[in-house]
Amino acid sequence: MHALPAPPPGAAHYSDYQPAHPFLPWQDGVARRLVYKTDAIENLGGLAVEVRDFLVSSMQTKSIFALDGAAVIEVRQGSGEVMVGEQKLKLLSGTVFTVGKGEPLSVISHGEPITFRAWIVSPGGQP
Repeated sequence: MHALPAPPPGAAHYSDYQPAHPFLPWQDGVARRLVYKTDAIENLGGLAVEVRDFLVSSMQTKSIFALDGAAVIEVRQGSGEVMVGEQKLKLLSGTVFTVGKGEPLSVISHGEPITFRAWIVSPGGQP
């Protein structure tokens, strides 16, 4: 199998499109983007909510990080495993689990990128 030939000079016109909320590098092999953020809500006891998407690279076999608040996490795509403290969970699309504030996450990819959404709750709007 051969690669496609390069286009003739001047024939390639690349798009200047930039997504409104792109993933940005965060830690080794992990990118994240902000989806939604509230200020502290008095009716919720001064808690703030931040929604973030995370992308763990398929090239990163193991990523260890902690979130800045307690979170509910939903796996959106990919498969692998996660260690939350001492608990090991299998990750598949649709898997939902919780994480305590500062509790380390150790995510292991099974050869494909893993994306997940985290609803992070913290006191005083400091996620």
